[in-house]
Amino acid sequence: MLLLAIDTSGPSGGITLAEAGEDSFRIIESAPIAGGTFSAQLIPTVAALLSKHGFAAKDLAGFAAASGPGSFTGLRVGLSAIKGLAEVLHKPIAVVSVLEALAASSQRNGKVAAALDAGRKEIFLGLYNIVDDAMSLEREELIAQTNLPEKLHSAGYNSLVTSDPAIVQLASSSSINVQLAERPSSQAIARIGVGKLLSGETISVEALDANYLRRSDAEIFFKGPRGMGQFERTGPFPVSASSDSLANRVPLGRRSSRSDEFTSRRNKLDGIEKHQMDPFPQGHRVRVRPAAIGDLQRLLEIAAHSVTAAQWSQTEYHKLFAPETLQNRLALAVEEDAQVLGFIVGRQIDQEWEIENIAVTGAARRRGLGTRLLGEFMDRVRSRGGREIFLEVRESNLAARALYEKWAFIEAGRRKQYYDDPPEDALIFKFNFPYRHLIFY
Repeated sequence: MLLLAIDTSGPSGGITLAEAGEDSFRIIESAPIAGGTFSAQLIPTVAALLSKHGFAAKDLAGFAAASGPGSFTGLRVGLSAIKGLAEVLHKPIAVVSVLEALAASSQRNGKVAAALDAGRKEIFLGLYNIVDDAMSLEREELIAQTNLPEKLHSAGYNSLVTSDPAIVQLASSSSINVQLAERPSSQAIARIGVGKLLSGETISVEALDANYLRRSDAEIFFKGPRGMGQFERTGPFPVSASSDSLANRVPLGRRSSRSDEFTSRRNKLDGIEKHQMDPFPQGHRVRVRPAAIGDLQRLLEIAAHSVTAAQWSQTEYHKLFAPETLQNRLALAVEEDAQVLGFIVGRQIDQEWEIENIAVTGAARRRGLGTRLLGEFMDRVRSRGGREIFLEVRESNLAARALYEKWAFIEAGRRKQYYDDPPEDALIFKFNFPYRHLIFY
């Protein structure tokens, strides 16, 4: 089995090419990727590594993905690359938490805690039970540094492994048996990943997602604070300028909203959301998937209650699922416990894409669902060979603008008085994929 492991969760990253069998494992070569260059260097480095050893992408039997916790943007780059390759090559993916790899590096049995510095005086903490080579997860969470000793003692953990000297000092002062180890590399991700691939512990392209634990900076600074411990994960690891240029075309349906409701409805929704801030209640399953014809009524309901969504007719929504439009349209839905809470729609012309509509139901906003939708949409556009994405947004919609800017969209133009009720300019945002989408055969 030829395996490719990718880790872009930390300040620097790396890729590892390895081969393995039931009783063998060999690192062929690893290549580092400097921080700040993931987007530009990841795919070219993969291509060079395969070529150097006489392989093509079609020779790969599977992928191991470091799922975090770590850098929001870094994780998206690595996972996007794996999604694109795995989808085209129809190969399995094994997900490995960096905390899981860190705990495994302790070579201890019993209850083992793993910790990483999360910045802002916080710690990424994972609690595991290890018996020989078998590891089970109790939970992963984001905690305040000062809460570490109490958290470990209350959970019955007296053994901690970390790659951060500051955490060693903090834990040692509290009579905790602490071990300083190197931060897991892509080689460690490969070693654990191959075991999961061989045992069938894999996930689909649609299910692959990052374990951020903390919200992105855009969510933190534009959507208000949340309490510690809410991003807790328990149980097993989850097992998704020609004349016809989109930049010059008017999308399906002018975006509009009712002027006498715009401000009052926004204030009303804000008031609801302040009392419903729990991001993803423990045990709830959130996923992004392709929208289906059976979602039609729910999409209409969500759009009707969104002041910023394009108000399309039922016929226009129905066209999204017509066979003749499936090749150049993409509609995704985000659901929690099988209930659709939001959607995104885009269309393609050549290598350009336009986001035509995006909406999240009022009570589910401010929980990162828009970020999940946009990230998955961008992943799928990349996998289809897209080069650019365009969208329009109301100039006054600061929350949406913050979301797009966080994903490296840039302002590329303005359409005067584009919106009605109330009249307002539309800002055109544009995203260029950092490198040409490459598939190596």
